[in-house]
Amino acid sequence: WIGTYSSGLWRIGADGSIDKFDTAEGLLNNSVRSLFEDAERTLWVGTNSGLESLTMGKFVTIGPTEGLSDVYTRSVFQDRAGNIWIGTAQGLNRISGTETKVFTKADGLTSDYVFAFAETPDGAIWIGTSRGLNRLDQGRFTSYQESEGLPTPTVRALHCDRSGTLWIGAGSGALRLAGGTFERVLPAEGWDTIYVQSFVEGKDGALWLGSDGGGIARY
Repeated sequence: WIGTYSSGLWRIGADGSIDKFDTAEGLLNNSVRSLFEDAERTLWVGTNSGLESLTMGKFVTIGPTEGLSDVYTRSVFQDRAGNIWIGTAQGLNRISGTETKVFTKADGLTSDYVFAFAETPDGAIWIGTSRGLNRLDQGRFTSYQESEGLPTPTVRALHCDRSGTLWIGAGSGALRLAGGTFERVLPAEGWDTIYVQSFVEGKDGALWLGSDGGGIARY
């Protein structure tokens, strides 16, 4: 599955076939900002006009009418308990069964603009925002900003690898959280100033990092 900035959603089949889904097929907006497949193989599609789930070829809309805090959907994530977490430009949302709960700065978030999620082995949910990193555990937020070792306030990507290490993609490079301390990681020369946008862990344990304008790197 491929989400594009202005040309909708694309699917490349195992046989090489290519299918396009756009507003003509029911997509809310042709600007796709996030994609996530959950444990039930439902595809969640975040767009500039709301969130949709794609099941059996049909789009189902989840927007403000259904309790979502904002239509601008930047990230979707499923935790081990099956809850769906949604990051928008106006708050953090959690769907548990038929209930949707919204978290904002009033609840302890450092920013309502949510970019990324990860879950660590202890069950804590980590949230990357435009103004720092947040850890949610037992209903309480703990915040991490520049004073705690982040190089920049914006956290665009998060990943918990198979060893339980948390990786952070920031506005100026990648970090990992080890022993309660943020450590800079340089997968390639010049990546201390690169905007890290994504992480993907390979079957061999290698970590691939995607950037904004700097290509990809393998660590």
